[in-house]
Parts: sequence; C-alpha cells; structure tokens
Amino acid sequence: MNLKTFKALVQVKKQAMQRCEADIAANLAKIHAKQEEQQGLVAELNTLSVPTTANMAAFIQCNSLKKNYLYAIDQVGLEISELKSIDTHLRELYKNVCIEYEKLQYLYTLELKKRAQKLEKEEAKQMDSIGAEVFYRQQKARRA
Repeated sequence: MNLKTFKALVQVKKQAMQRCEADIAANLAKIHAKQEEQQGLVAELNTLSVPTTANMAAFIQCNSLKKNYLYAIDQVGLEISELKSIDTHLRELYKNVCIEYEKLQYLYTLELKKRAQKLEKEEAKQMDSIGAEVFYRQQKARRA
C-alpha cells in the first residue's frame, strides 16, 4: 500500500474519531438538559401545596396536578435512561474507532520508517559507488 493511501485512511479515521467525539459531546449536552428539566419539574412539584381551605374539587385538582408532574418526571427519566444507553453505545463506537485509528497510525509510521531505511540503504550504495568511482579515477590519474 502506498503512503498516500495510508495517509488518506489515517485522515478518514481521524475524522470519524472527531465525529464520534462531537456526537458524544452533543449527547452529553442532551443528557444534562434533560436532567435540568427533570430537576425543574421536581422543584415545581415541591412548590405545590395542598389547599388548606378549599373544597374537594380543589383537592382533586391539586392531586391530579401532582400526578401529572410525577408522570412528566418519570417520562424525562426514561428519556435520560435512553440517552445514557445511547451514550454507552457512542463510547463503545468511539473506542473502536480510536483503536482502528491507532492501528492505521502505527502502520503508517512503520511504512515511513521502512521507506526511510530503504532510502538510507540506497544512499549508502550510491555513496559507496561514488567513493569507488573517485578512488578508481585517483588510481588511474596516479598511473598516468
């Protein structure tokens, strides 16, 4: 595989890793927003008070309102649980992408080292050839 292909693959995996990071951050923001929403609903529920001087209809209305708040709190809790399971999935995906990225990065580095060693060997051969040619010319010049 040539270096351009390796470099392109490394860049693609790096972009995939960055997308995963962005997805995780966005999901965490959603989780925090839902948790704040849930805390707000709990705070509103705690501010409700049972009417002290009212008739049965007011009491039933207050009780119904509390049930609605509890239902809304439970629904937001379910959404948070769903978002947390998505977060777990995203983190697993991120881990796999990171491993693939690191593998490709390592292979790319190895390929670069191989190329550098090959170039060093070629350079050494050329230097030996040049040295031999210079030596040969000097010997020829001395004989003449």
